[in-house]
Amino acid sequence: MSLPSAGVVALGRVAVNAAVTTLVVGGSGTSLLTFNDHAHFAGDRRRLLTYR
Repeated sequence: MSLPSAGVVALGRVAVNAAVTTLVVGGSGTSLLTFNDHAHFAGDRRRLLTYR
């Protein structure tokens, strides 16, 4: 992602448990499609979501 160390630490602070990150690999390289997606924590499961 070409981030400095402080950027990586900042991303870790907002990540939730069991979040999904999706990468796409193609002819132009690797791209970040989603980061920290937690849509699967819906309804009653929302109470299971915790932040770092």
